[in-house]
Amino acid sequence: MITAYLRDHHRPNPHGRLVATRGGSPLSASHFHETMWQPLLREVGMEHPEDRFHFHALRHFAASMLAASGVPLTDIPEMMGHSHLDTTLKTYCHAMLTDDARAIRL
Repeated sequence: MITAYLRDHHRPNPHGRLVATRGGSPLSASHFHETMWQPLLREVGMEHPEDRFHFHALRHFAASMLAASGVPLTDIPEMMGHSHLDTTLKTYCHAMLTDDARAIRL
């Protein structure tokens, strides 16, 4: 998918961003949310009046799925841009804990 995006849509820009405005400047979070994310949610029928489906949730999903798919836990922090495994586990992989593991943490 990334290869197809780069081939069909990417515009090289001075900031080296994968996604940028048409002028090549960094895309602000609010601009992305209003012009890309919300229209996508509407298109797939996931629009929510309280705006509860945030793009950042995909980051949580990706980290959890990487771990659940057998990617070594020591590799995931680098993919997520974390310097410590502990940050990744506490922030993103908590959803995959079993009920027993959650009870131990309480």
